[in-house]
Amino acid sequence: MGVVFSIKRATLLNVPPFQGGKGDIMEPKLEISSDFTLEDIHKIRDYTYEITKNMTAKELCDYYNKSAEAGFKRIEDLKAERSKKNNETQT
Repeated sequence: MGVVFSIKRATLLNVPPFQGGKGDIMEPKLEISSDFTLEDIHKIRDYTYEITKNMTAKELCDYYNKSAEAGFKRIEDLKAERSKKNNETQT
């Protein structure tokens, strides 16, 4: 139970990394089980906390805005993909 750590995403999200157990700069990596459970919700909350705990208000706004933009883009991509599949099956 807990958050698994990796070194990559801090630079991708422009998120300030935090110190790991051995002095390595690390960032939490979220791992969710295939059967989504209450424990997975706790993992998501822990993950979000670890990433955002040392952020300023501006950094928090930027983080959530980037996440929202990525989410909206993903939704639009899925809609376009579904529409394309529907058009292919109708012809």
